[in-house]
Amino acid sequence: MYSKLPDLHRQLRNLITEDNHIQNKYIDADGKNKWNCICSAMDWLYVGIENYCEALKNISPSHDYSECMAFFQYISCISITWESIQQLHRVFVDDGKIPFHKERKCFVKRKYPELDDNEYFEEIRACFGEHSTNLHKRGISDKRFASFSRVDIANDGTICMRVYIYSNNQDVEMETIEIPIHELHDFFVRRVLYITDIIDKVELIKLEWTQSWKSKEIEFYDDWEARLNNLMSENDLRNGSDFYKEMLILIRNFLHTEFKCKENEDKVSNYRKSVFQALDYIQEDLQNMSYEHDEKISEILDPIYRPDDGIFNYHFSKLRECVFESSRYLFNIEIITNCLNKYIKFEFNTIREFYWLVVIALNLAQADYKHIADEKRTDDTLHGFIAFPEIMEDN
Repeated sequence: MYSKLPDLHRQLRNLITEDNHIQNKYIDADGKNKWNCICSAMDWLYVGIENYCEALKNISPSHDYSECMAFFQYISCISITWESIQQLHRVFVDDGKIPFHKERKCFVKRKYPELDDNEYFEEIRACFGEHSTNLHKRGISDKRFASFSRVDIANDGTICMRVYIYSNNQDVEMETIEIPIHELHDFFVRRVLYITDIIDKVELIKLEWTQSWKSKEIEFYDDWEARLNNLMSENDLRNGSDFYKEMLILIRNFLHTEFKCKENEDKVSNYRKSVFQALDYIQEDLQNMSYEHDEKISEILDPIYRPDDGIFNYHFSKLRECVFESSRYLFNIEIITNCLNKYIKFEFNTIREFYWLVVIALNLAQADYKHIADEKRTDDTLHGFIAFPEIMEDN
């Protein structure tokens, strides 16, 4: 019946959640946690828009009044979408006005011409299910009550919903309110498209937020402990990045680790230089409000290429849990070390020391394991052609 709605609500959510800038700015804005309001509005915006088309399809004549509840669900989708958009408008635009204020473009044959589109929708929502048994009208003290609603198809084929309005005043005659579905659809679409304006505003807010922090230089400390503490604080203020927080925790853990084996001194020393390089990357990224070096940082502190079997990864993950989460000793040392013995000597006093020897060994083994991974990908590709020779023949 109607064209597919744009996925502006998804675009907005992706923009807001792609980093922590909006969360950091609004979690304490003027003494209020406006981030909670944003999250609630995004959630209900998604619910309203995602269920709108299905609710619209369910509106059809029936003999058991089910169209009454179907229409109420349809109205509810519009309502929660519109209320969510208003909340986002208040947070991001905050111009003291409601969008489309005093606009009269959607409802052609409105029962109450003194009402604008926003006000008339509120009246429709109340009459068709929200407050059907307890209606109020501006400037009138009489009580009003609505009948159940029914589908009505006009002579021109327009699908409408009709409801009768009764009054407790004996001198007031019954009223009939009819609302064409396409007018409600127009009301809904115009408001959904307003999300574009909110997206533009959020992009501007993020740009201004980023520029303001980029202009504030992060102090450099020669003492690595002081530097780590400062970068932890700067991360909380600037990005609130879980990634950088985790990497800084790893760096602190490594720098507090004592290594026993003299044979490993050069390898540990070289790796320490790489760790300080990762620290430089983090400071540079926080300064520039970017994630430019996240892959390089990960490669140093959490090497990508590992022995190609689930057994190693399982035991290595259990080792990591033991070090950083104080979990039980559930890993097998031999399984972890057997494939890495040629890269480093596994002589250690603590589980923490053992963990970092494994990480250092994995760093030294990256070229070898990358080569193995590349060969496996090549073999898998060739196997695909061998398994399906008809593909090659067709070409």
